[in-house]
Amino acid sequence: MAGEKIALGFGGNIDFEIEWDSAVFEDLVIRYQIRDDEISDTVEVRDIRSLVLSILGFIRSCSGGEVYAFDKKIINDFSALFKYKVTIGGTNTRAAITMSKLGYVARLHVNGKNEIFRRLLPKEGTKIWSGEEDVEYPHLVIQYNVGTTINTPQVKLKAERANRIIYVNNPLKLWPKVNPAFFDNLEEIEVLLIASFNSIHDREYLVSIMEGLSKALAGLPPGLRVYFEDGCYHVQEYTTIVQKALCKYVEVYGLNEDEFGKYMGTKINFLDPAEVWSFLPRLKEIIPVPAIVVHTKYWALAYGKDAEKYRHCLKGGINLATTRFRYGDDIDPERYRETSALGKDPLGLGFSEKIEGLGGDLICCEASLDATETKVTTIGLGDTFVGGFVAAMTSGKHGIHIF
Repeated sequence: MAGEKIALGFGGNIDFEIEWDSAVFEDLVIRYQIRDDEISDTVEVRDIRSLVLSILGFIRSCSGGEVYAFDKKIINDFSALFKYKVTIGGTNTRAAITMSKLGYVARLHVNGKNEIFRRLLPKEGTKIWSGEEDVEYPHLVIQYNVGTTINTPQVKLKAERANRIIYVNNPLKLWPKVNPAFFDNLEEIEVLLIASFNSIHDREYLVSIMEGLSKALAGLPPGLRVYFEDGCYHVQEYTTIVQKALCKYVEVYGLNEDEFGKYMGTKINFLDPAEVWSFLPRLKEIIPVPAIVVHTKYWALAYGKDAEKYRHCLKGGINLATTRFRYGDDIDPERYRETSALGKDPLGLGFSEKIEGLGGDLICCEASLDATETKVTTIGLGDTFVGGFVAAMTSGKHGIHIF
């Protein structure tokens, strides 16, 4: 399609975004006799009770992630207890939706097909479906804000920061299919995004998918740039399979602070420049690509040779993600411009100046914007960052290009 400079693969799913209600949740804590010493963000989610334990664990650790639920009925039954909004999730699909608000048209590979996709995805741009049969496997998305409180006799918690948790039981994520038509006629495409293979549980199936994807990437037109976005892998050791197959074709490899911490096997202080700098060479050994991008609440950085060339991309990701943070799905060019003009987050600014002093031309770091709203959207911020970054990787002004 004329105007397409970006290709986005390979996810797509339906999200049930819960409207948080502490009274309902506290009732669940009491009903299931939840004890404080049981709470953990690593508990296996096999029923509603263990789901409650998991959510409390993430709130306590102020973290986010993606967790496998052993039965899709858990997701449906829990969602029915709350008001919720039906949206589209997945890194590539959320990136497509947000960048389309600024006029960018993308080719989109969608994992599955249903009426919700047809209704909510951008009308512009080529859609490549992984299958023709209409199917729906919703993901449960829990967003908690700063100050979210759980107050029962047994459990007392208060969230110190906002984040989101995703619970999934989706055969299309466990057994994704790649439609080879996505790779046809890529001569006009400048940037290709790869994401959404983090939910595969079967090792041999993942190996097979990666072999096919590696073969397709080997045939890309010269000069086409590839961005890979990591994810919260259900089986963390499977990241090595993905990296071995794909890293030789990838220019930029992106991940958030939770994923960075998992690779390092420890909790990282993301406001300590020396600590973050000390871990980056180790991360580069694990992920051998020209540039690694880490995006966090306070800053985003690029690490690699000539990192400065990604500064406008970091700004693009931060500006678009902050616009979603403030306005949710109601992004438009004016709100984007207004948000882009905000000052820098003071903590992020201090961090970025210091780590650039440590890293020289191997580091480029941009502070987050100083958005002060408290009732905010934390769902899809990483996906939106990717959309802004990838849009800024293109060579021309195909949309509202004020990065």
